[in-house]
Amino acid sequence: MGYGDEIMATGFARLIKLENEDSQVVIGDEKRQIGTISKVFLGNPYISHPQKLIKEKKVIWVNHSRFFRPYINYKETTEKKYAWNSNHRAIPGNLFFSKDEKEKASNDLLTILKKWNEKFQTKPKKIIFFENSFRISKFEFQKDRDEAIYRYNKHLPNEKLIQIINSLKEYLFIQSVHEDSYLINCENVFHYKSNFREACSLLNISELYFGPEGGFHHAAAALNKKAVVIFGGFIDPLVTGYDFHNNIYVDIDGSPCGSRVICQHCKDCIKKIDLSNLKNLIINS
Repeated sequence: MGYGDEIMATGFARLIKLENEDSQVVIGDEKRQIGTISKVFLGNPYISHPQKLIKEKKVIWVNHSRFFRPYINYKETTEKKYAWNSNHRAIPGNLFFSKDEKEKASNDLLTILKKWNEKFQTKPKKIIFFENSFRISKFEFQKDRDEAIYRYNKHLPNEKLIQIINSLKEYLFIQSVHEDSYLINCENVFHYKSNFREACSLLNISELYFGPEGGFHHAAAALNKKAVVIFGGFIDPLVTGYDFHNNIYVDIDGSPCGSRVICQHCKDCIKKIDLSNLKNLIINS
């Protein structure tokens, strides 16, 4: 599972635990008896570690794994196209941070704000955490081809992203970066190289998430953060979106396509996203 899947699963785990306080809730594959162990679950009081279960206590499974993702309609899915489970609804999950993680995020943001002040001699109008641009490496295709294409079909092209950011000079954009990121080098962008939990800790003290449907948009929901989320025409936000976010969905012929190959439909959907509207949503969210 990806980070987004794991965060989504925590929401269902929370509901189950609150209704079954004396039970142990495990996320994973009940049929194969494989529990998921993830850094995403650290500090989560609603989830039991699959290797630390008490034999005498009841175990309830949240079936959410790489073998079964509840938002997919497996009967109609093919090698080239996902079919979506239109009855699935995402609920906000949970992320819990340690004292050290919170302190690191606070210190890192203070450092970024100090650099901003040195450059602009003023406070930013808004702190926006974004993740968008990346390169698909050969290794990534070999490791998880579906995930690589899944992300490609929902991302804004660099030139559109740069247009948006350059039109919002008074807004601080913090780009989450990793080794496969394309750095967006606008003057109001600060790069933040970190692991996923560190990035989410910084998102937690930012004001807005801006980027594609995926791990960070689920993290934003778990942290009760406002967000402007790019869905394109790949998947309907009714399935994996949240109603307190601004979800950019392009509903044209073929949407939601669920393509497991890089497709023209998704490119057409991204082209149809109105940059002026996107800018206004970022300002007003």
